[in-house]
Amino acid sequence: MKDIVKKRIEDIFKILQEIGNFCLYKKEQDHNSLELISDNLNSTMSLLSLYYDYYDELKFINQTSDDQNIYTEIGYQVLNQTKFVYINVLSSIEFKIKTIILESGDSPLKKYLQTQKPHNRKLRKILKESNNNSVIPLISESELKEWEFFLDIRNSFVHNNAILNKKLSADIYGQTYNFEENHSMSGSIKTFAIFTKRVVEIYFNWVQNYYNTLKK
Repeated sequence: MKDIVKKRIEDIFKILQEIGNFCLYKKEQDHNSLELISDNLNSTMSLLSLYYDYYDELKFINQTSDDQNIYTEIGYQVLNQTKFVYINVLSSIEFKIKTIILESGDSPLKKYLQTQKPHNRKLRKILKESNNNSVIPLISESELKEWEFFLDIRNSFVHNNAILNKKLSADIYGQTYNFEENHSMSGSIKTFAIFTKRVVEIYFNWVQNYYNTLKK
């Protein structure tokens, strides 16, 4: 158990570092759209470092049943941290997309948002409008399906104790993820770090496409 959990922490840290490097690499092209994401990543990586260091302090202890519980608890806490960063990153993205639209030049999306009351300015609706643009869609149909998948998962965490009210399935980086209706979501300890990475990528695609349309 000790070696498995420690390896999973290393795997998650590597994924989060990849996201951080992506944000850094795209910094000159991101229109300040990735700053909040970087802040969330840094906080989570700091906590993971603490768990990793605490883990090393235990490596010389003879593995009793109590020690086993400690390593299981560390794995559980690490999994929770990946869920928290996933939720926080999506919340940051929702805030930034609305801010980008309202504070930039005239666009169909800006006109759309200005007709909506603040409580109706939902990310899901904005993304559908982004896909519905008849001139230059900002996101593809496949990306819209990914967004729907990620938002349904986020909402189940926030509003329904991680229990889905419908069956979900998506292919992310060539791997199929299936979640059953009326069941608590389960996956590997790396699952939500992987989802976070993909969310950041398709969000950045949206940012680039949006600003490109403003230049036309």
